[in-house]
Amino acid sequence: MLLAAHITSPDGYTPDPDLTAAGRLLAPVADVEAEPRMHAAVQALQRYDGRLSRSLAGSSNGVGALQQELSLFIAWADVAQRDLRLASESADGWPASRVDIEAVYKARGQAHVAAELLQATFDADPSLTASRDISEGRTRAIQAWRKAANFSPLFISSPGQTNGFLSDHPATMGWYISEAKTATEHLSAALTEQAKIEMNLIASLQP
Repeated sequence: MLLAAHITSPDGYTPDPDLTAAGRLLAPVADVEAEPRMHAAVQALQRYDGRLSRSLAGSSNGVGALQQELSLFIAWADVAQRDLRLASESADGWPASRVDIEAVYKARGQAHVAAELLQATFDADPSLTASRDISEGRTRAIQAWRKAANFSPLFISSPGQTNGFLSDHPATMGWYISEAKTATEHLSAALTEQAKIEMNLIASLQP
């Protein structure tokens, strides 16, 4: 929803409809299955990306807008890590409860959104890649989010504290999200450092 508020529809007045829909679908809703909402959110993001590639959609511009994106993704990661940790520590509904499944699929859906939006942002504004550190940080962040988004076990299991023989999928997804958060924080730091370098350069050129 934050990104939709900054990116207008083709008429230039209303928030982008696909980004608005994706934000609404990704918001948690009690007693509603998460997986269908994640699929619908992915479809909305794919429509937006398709329109963007044909110059039929607006995009966020500048380092400031990108930093807002990164802050949003880091906040998502914080909440996802908390939910996944609580799921992995619980033995309720062993070998997996509805809470476990929702936590994994919500994190997976948000990871897909983060990866696609980051890719679209850099594709729309190549000038953002102003240094090698930013270029490498962009690649690592997108790859990390896609790794989490592509985590797709046959079924979700969570042994909790029972030391069961099954894999602990919430814990695994939590690790992937942790990697994505760290990569995103490094990208944000690279952008901040580049902005400082450019400001210092401008200041040195002034009489």
